Amino acid sequence: MSGNNGDILIELNNVEVTFDPFILVVKGVSLRVPRGGIVALLGANGAGKSTILKSISGVIRLERGWVTRGWITLDGRRIENMLPEDIAKLGITYVHEGRKVFEELTVEEDLLSGLYGRRTKNPYDALEMVYNFFPRLRERRRVRSGLLSGGEQQMLVIGRALISRPKVLLLDEPSLGLSPKIVSELFKSVKEINEQEEISILLAEQNVKKALEIADYGYVIENGRVVMDGPSDKLINNPDVQNYYLGIGETGRISYREVKSYKRRKRWIS
Repeated sequence: MSGNNGDILIELNNVEVTFDPFILVVKGVSLRVPRGGIVALLGANGAGKSTILKSISGVIRLERGWVTRGWITLDGRRIENMLPEDIAKLGITYVHEGRKVFEELTVEEDLLSGLYGRRTKNPYDALEMVYNFFPRLRERRRVRSGLLSGGEQQMLVIGRALISRPKVLLLDEPSLGLSPKIVSELFKSVKEINEQEEISILLAEQNVKKALEIADYGYVIENGRVVMDGPSDKLINNPDVQNYYLGIGETGRISYREVKSYKRRKRWIS
């Protein structure tokens, strides 16, 4: 990704991540997230996308993982292997895969829990901001979080992350298990959050088409490596991406089983 270093908010340089004792999961990944941009991490389940997000947020340490090579910076400051609570204080918020809500709290109580340990002049101004992006949460604000639909719970966990007004949102598979209509609505809100609040977003997603519709730039991850990257419009029109991730061939839509080979532009020597 081109641009001046001052425009880069998060940078990974040749990062390797190892889980205890000797399991290498991320293998020499380099990527950049520009200030105010949306970047997509694309790839199948198990490719290493979530591990990259956890490495940036520090959550990897809670799973006995460690950045064993390379470095990660936020605004030029090294943050690899810092404790997750310290990274959160710097303005990086990680939204886990799986929609983890506080089931016994109301929607509003759950949202306000995102302000725990943070200073804010008026928490209800922050709530109003979240409700503007997710009107359905306003309608359901007195309902227990555990009673929400899957789509509503995903809006809730993003809203909880947003309420502290972070510099960066790390979103891990937000479309997982949701209907196409809800995914479209959710991604529209994510794009509005980025544009109106100027929050940078790193999005790990298997739904390649939807991710590239809102992202500025994308990285394709396979087996813990970056195998392709580029502006979203170029990736979505790339024949390999269309064949392997969108199921579209020269003669129209095809299934993954019909893809005989995936000719990737690899960045390493086999």
